[in-house]
This record gives sequence, structure tokens and C-alpha cells, in this order.
Amino acid sequence: DGAVPSTVDDIVLPKPFRGHQIVIPAFPVASGQEVQWNYYYKLPNEQPIWVNRVEFLYPPGSHHLNLFTGPDAGHPDGYKEPVGFRVVPFDTWKLRASSQVGRLDWRLPPGVAMPMDPHQQLLAQIHFVNIGSQVSPVGGCAAINLHTIEPAEPPQTLGSLFLQNKNIRVPPQSEVAWDYGITFDYYRHNVPVKLAAVTGHFHWRGKTFEIRLWDGLNKKFDGSPADGEFDRMGPESTIYLSDNWDEP
Repeated sequence: DGAVPSTVDDIVLPKPFRGHQIVIPAFPVASGQEVQWNYYYKLPNEQPIWVNRVEFLYPPGSHHLNLFTGPDAGHPDGYKEPVGFRVVPFDTWKLRASSQVGRLDWRLPPGVAMPMDPHQQLLAQIHFVNIGSQVSPVGGCAAINLHTIEPAEPPQTLGSLFLQNKNIRVPPQSEVAWDYGITFDYYRHNVPVKLAAVTGHFHWRGKTFEIRLWDGLNKKFDGSPADGEFDRMGPESTIYLSDNWDEP
């Protein structure tokens, strides 16, 4: 009923009436440690499917749960990769859903769904923290539901765009700020786009992470926003704001 889970036995989701469930088994997160794992699963579907709802449930202490689809990784179902904190190669893996809180129930707009291939390879990355104000009192685990539909006509396809800036450097005992902008036509995608969801990845040393829509007026030579465009758009253009790493 929305209460905070007190044991790993509370991490249970009813199985979808139509769809698939993935369970990440419990693992310890010792005091003073951070733990991140990649888990690999293949869906059992023999035909393409359409996912229009995603559910996550996991206990307190997780920094994120990311669900990706990608190529066959050659691992058995439930394989746990000792990934440390290496990033997923985003050129081959597509982010499908992400959450930094313990409960997600994401229902896509009517007529919109995510396609999944037969025996689709999934990668679930989960990160738990048990340091300072971020604690993992019952360790880590998760349940994931993928709800599917059988549409009479093909739905509108939900895609994904994953952006990262690897050039951020923070000198000791300093504060810095960056603007980082991108356009869809940078990826040769120059048709109107509708956003279904926006999320970010924000760590506790950060002060604020914010996303603003841009009108495209002042550009650099590569088409990206010119310096100062973030401030020019103003807070009225903000569509995502995170100013506190702690849950929720």
C-alpha cells in the first residue's frame, strides 16, 4: 500500500496479467559500501511484443535501477556481472526505464509502446549505497514487471535518447557549473518529437541538475546551443529539476 519495505520479503509485485516479471535476488550491502551489479535476462517471447507499462520495486538505499535492451550478451538468465562502476556502453544498449526511488509504475500514453524482439536481451543495472545519509537497511534486490499489449495496429514507437558529458572536472575544494545542450537534428532526426519522460543521474556532490527546453535561436557551428542559452531560456522553460540526491 505504499509503505517503505522493511525486509527483502516485501519486494514482491503481482505478476502481470499479460507480460513478464524479472526478479533480482537479494544481496548484502555492508555499512560503508556501495554495490553495483549488472544482471542479464532474456525474455521468453517467441514473437515481437509491445510493452506499455513498466513497474519497479526495490528497498531503500538504491541510487538507481536502470533497465536496458541490447544484443545477445551470451550470459545465462540471472547472470550477475561484477561491473564495479563501469558505465554501460550506450552505443549498443538502449535505456528503456530508469528510477532513483524505490517504486515506479510508468504507464505510457495511449497508443504508445516499446517494442521488444523475440527473446529480447535485457540488462538491469542496480546500485545501492550504505554510506552516510544514504542507507540500505535491508540490502539490495528488485522486482521488475513489463506489461504488454496486443494492439490491433502497431503502436507509436517509444525511443530513447541517452546523453552524457564525460568532460566534467571538479578541482578539489571548488564549485563549478556547466551548460550542455543537444538537438535532435544533431542526430539527423528533424521531425517533431514528443517527450514521454525525462530523467537525470544526479550524485550527492552535485548541487543542482536541471533540464530546460531550448528554442534553437542561438547556435554554435555544430548546431548545439551557444554559451548562455540555458540562462536565456529562464526557469519557465524547466522540465526537470533535481536539487537533492537523498530519497525521494
